[in-house]
Amino acid sequence: MAPPSLPSLPPLAVVLLAGLSLPARAQLPLSIEALLVQDHRLSATVIAGRSSHREPVLARGPAGASLAWREFTVDQSGFGLRYGVSPRLELNARYEHNSLHWTLDGGSAGRDSGARVVAGANWLALRGSAGSLLLDVRLDAAARTLGSLDGWQAAAGGSLGATWYRPLDPVVLAVAARYREVRSRRTPLGTLQPAPATTVDASVNFALNQQVTLLGGVALVHQDEGGTPLPRASGGSLRASLMTGLAYQPVAPATLFLRARLPVGASEGGGGITAELLYEF
Repeated sequence: MAPPSLPSLPPLAVVLLAGLSLPARAQLPLSIEALLVQDHRLSATVIAGRSSHREPVLARGPAGASLAWREFTVDQSGFGLRYGVSPRLELNARYEHNSLHWTLDGGSAGRDSGARVVAGANWLALRGSAGSLLLDVRLDAAARTLGSLDGWQAAAGGSLGATWYRPLDPVVLAVAARYREVRSRRTPLGTLQPAPATTVDASVNFALNQQVTLLGGVALVHQDEGGTPLPRASGGSLRASLMTGLAYQPVAPATLFLRARLPVGASEGGGGITAELLYEF
């Protein structure tokens, strides 16, 4: 039997994953060379993480609306490959899996899982003394979406992104923006069309030495909830998070990233931590 809070899952899960999904956007660079794999070289990435988000919502019942606490916990894992076609062009693909558990007022409301296969390309459009600009495109070639009754869908969604960065040794400044849309899906309440999501990241990376770089920044995610029966008590469609972490390069072909995320907002709680290993062959 479907849990009573299931109708609120699909639009909110899309919002949550847009902000927490680690492989979903371009890797903000440690150096100019980090944005693109060298031409005719192959790079592999493995990633795993856990994130949670807790916030007050307005739950409607026989006695009217009342305040309740809703919490999501997301476990993510993924594997990807990147190949440098030329000095300015990279092709990439990845598989990622998401497991979601949500509660309402401390009681377990349900679980769900999803997966997707993503294909994309990165293109270094501009490079100069004032900074460089990378453009990228992503297509969900196949996806089994959280909360959907459709099973696997082809061309389930896509996104366009841009990353501007400027190295000022030993600091790298970077700003990344992404616009994402997904297809409608059938849910227990009928057909749902999630609203588009826009993500903006700004980061400052500081190189302590040749092996260790400190990471820091802020992320903003904007997306309407799409008429969910359990709207956020705080209202609005904008979420903000602080990000911190470090990158460690034990040997030249490999880089390990450790990241943490903390939501900004008096009425929201949670956070997340992830580990990612990049290896270039």
